[in-house]
Amino acid sequence: MGDIQLTIVIPCYNEASRGDFKKRLQSVEEYMEATGINYEVILFDDCSKDNTYYVLNEFGENNDKVTVVHMDTNRGKSYSLKQGFEMSRGEYTMMMDADLSIELEHIKEFYDAMLKQGYDVVLACRQNNESNRGIQRRLISKLSGLCTKFVLGIDYKDTQCGFKMFNTKQLRKVIPYIRSDRWLIDIELLIYMQAIGSKIRSVDVLTINDLESTLRSGEALKSSIKELINILKVKRKTIKQLRCNVGNNM
Repeated sequence: MGDIQLTIVIPCYNEASRGDFKKRLQSVEEYMEATGINYEVILFDDCSKDNTYYVLNEFGENNDKVTVVHMDTNRGKSYSLKQGFEMSRGEYTMMMDADLSIELEHIKEFYDAMLKQGYDVVLACRQNNESNRGIQRRLISKLSGLCTKFVLGIDYKDTQCGFKMFNTKQLRKVIPYIRSDRWLIDIELLIYMQAIGSKIRSVDVLTINDLESTLRSGEALKSSIKELINILKVKRKTIKQLRCNVGNNM
């Protein structure tokens, strides 16, 4: 298949229960084929309770650009992404939500910014998503925003949008330090990528889909607070260790 330029990692949980999931997967394939970018897609089924795994297997059958991974127990979005990042064979690695709430055209925009302008991270900042989400999800978003800016020192408006692209070499430097398994991998990635001097760009985007979320907001809020506390406890020590290890490997 030649050198892979871009790996797309998509975590999936009960996706077959909302909208035309197979059509969404096909739209990613059709778009990527049109770009001319040599790519691969890694799809993680996080122990779905519907027929998501069946749809994934059907989509990936006889397609050497698609890898399907099934988790025997539900481990969380962050865990799936970490595993996908480790499996990535691309020069660049993208994380993307399975609802495709961001226009696929931004993939090429992000890719060009990485390739031509030398960014290590390009992240989407949603401009119209607040009215489409419930009170608890907005609370999670606001909590994350305040903490990332004033406590964690990350000044990006929308850290939790699941549409980000990374330089894979830079990404792999920080993956061993990620502790989140559930929701806050985005925050940890930005903390540690920023700590090693990665060049980061935020791009304004619009959300286009309004699919019913599989997120259980009460559980997510409790889990997010717990993960955030754990991140705060080890942040300084982890950054010091990461910078030391990265410096020794240069």
